[in-house]
Amino acid sequence: MYLWNNLGYELNDLPAEPTDPFKLNANYVCGDNYLFFFIKDGKLLYSTTSNEIVEIEGLSNIVEISYKNLVLLALDESGKVFQFQCTSETLVFNKENMKLVKFPLKIIHVKRGMEANFAIAEGGDLYQWVSNSQPVRVDIVPRVVSIEIGEKIIALTVTGNVYSWYLNSEYPDVLPISRIVAISAGSRHYLALSDSGHVYSWSTDDDDSLLGFKLQPNEEFSIPRKIPTLTNIKSITSGDDYSLALTGDGYVYYWGKGYYYYNDEEGDGDEEDNESENEQENMPTLYAPLKNKIVSKIFFLRYSYWCYCNR
Repeated sequence: MYLWNNLGYELNDLPAEPTDPFKLNANYVCGDNYLFFFIKDGKLLYSTTSNEIVEIEGLSNIVEISYKNLVLLALDESGKVFQFQCTSETLVFNKENMKLVKFPLKIIHVKRGMEANFAIAEGGDLYQWVSNSQPVRVDIVPRVVSIEIGEKIIALTVTGNVYSWYLNSEYPDVLPISRIVAISAGSRHYLALSDSGHVYSWSTDDDDSLLGFKLQPNEEFSIPRKIPTLTNIKSITSGDDYSLALTGDGYVYYWGKGYYYYNDEEGDGDEEDNESENEQENMPTLYAPLKNKIVSKIFFLRYSYWCYCNR
């Protein structure tokens, strides 16, 4: 398992070689730039930036986790959902700050947003809750199989359609794409993967640096469009301002905002050169250090990402 940390500030200066700080063959990983959570053989573990790995005791057979803003959701194979809440001072997750969230149906997926939690039940029913409230069914989208949360919420249905809405909105939009098999959300940009291996991208922001292509005059940023340079894609994932795509051959492409975007004082002081570098970086680019490795999974953790390599 390989880690590139603090990617959110160093995309123009990616390391020559990835690091593997935990030496942990985990099954699933999530987190942010301060906390990392792992599932290994059904056990739930976490680590802070000190690299010390701690097991959250009392849980077993965990199959999915989702974390954001000091709240962790954990789903076990029986469909039970556990919610952990900690403070920024302690950053400790244990049975003392855990509660069981009750649902009328078996849950198969969980997702944590900045302001609300979501769960998908067998049959595609979608539930939403905040803090210590009881989950409420969201009946504006039918038969949901996947949900991602950025500035807007996007949901993939069993028919391959994608819906989009703001939190607590009663009227979702049906996006003009179909035959979708996977979705992903950053903070303001969104991705959808079709069954033919193509990637669609759109945004809630008129800044096209997150899209993976250059918008033409009069083109609407909120309408999904195919990224022309990406084909044979099998997996997608997004951080706040970045995206990754994994090809069927095991190669990783990245794109998004980079170092010069956030630091105008850096570089050679040539505004035109910096703009040129930004435009090039905003296009999907093969990550060279992984060229001789076969990547099987990719995960984004807000400002960093993880890759599993088969060799």
